[in-house]
Amino acid sequence: MKKNEIGSGSSGSGLEDNIPLIHKNADKLTIVIPYLKDKAQGNELFFALRSMDRNFRENFQVVVIGDKEDWFSDEVIHIDAPVASENPQIDTLNKLKLAIVDENVSKKFIWSNDDIYFINPVQLADVQILTAQGRLKYIPDTKAIYEINRNKTIDCLKSFGSVGSIPTHNYDTHTPFFYDKEKLVSLFEEIPELSSEGLLIPSIYFNMYFFDHKPTQIDGVNGEYMLRIMSKNTDPVVFKKFIEGKKFLNNSEDGYNSLVVNYLETNFPEKSRFEI
Repeated sequence: MKKNEIGSGSSGSGLEDNIPLIHKNADKLTIVIPYLKDKAQGNELFFALRSMDRNFRENFQVVVIGDKEDWFSDEVIHIDAPVASENPQIDTLNKLKLAIVDENVSKKFIWSNDDIYFINPVQLADVQILTAQGRLKYIPDTKAIYEINRNKTIDCLKSFGSVGSIPTHNYDTHTPFFYDKEKLVSLFEEIPELSSEGLLIPSIYFNMYFFDHKPTQIDGVNGEYMLRIMSKNTDPVVFKKFIEGKKFLNNSEDGYNSLVVNYLETNFPEKSRFEI
């Protein structure tokens, strides 16, 4: 693992020569969503786009990388991408690389997911806030892919000790991230393992580039930032209590339950510009 300063100019990814100097839509902030239809729960992407159209108070466009839905309007810029790996993080990184080199994606962009909903008015500044959920925790002898990828991420961050005191904040918060293409290119150049090892890119990116920053701590339940639903059987009273005032709602695979679906259908009944 290399221990050079980020952006030192080492080569390896081949991305830097492909980033266009002029973007077709340079004035239009881009939200990029990686999408695998077979892994989606119901109408997650449908409601995610409706929520963004209603509540994201910026001039923005949407790029979906991966599969295409029949209901996409011309407002959705689609980039076809086959599954690159059975390791979800490797597949996600492959789609991220496609976003980096595509001229339709703004130089600085938001990376979101099909199961992240903007449930109250959101400004760009809300997304730019660095949020974390404690520290990355090492789990030995695990066979779970995500936990293996997390362990590798911790090892990677610790290997950069010569750069300075690189922390291990857990930035994988199931919320939108704000990325800079040039920073991402430098990261891929310095850490070629990003493409093959399934490292957790948010935790690598934000710990490396903002190593002296103290992120805002969120826990997925309390506060006014995000509510994450993970249970198949969510208590309606508890849901109503904790959904109030949140900016973002996110569900796990099990969390896309009837209560969440009803909430999305009730709160986002209007057609968005992203659907025909």
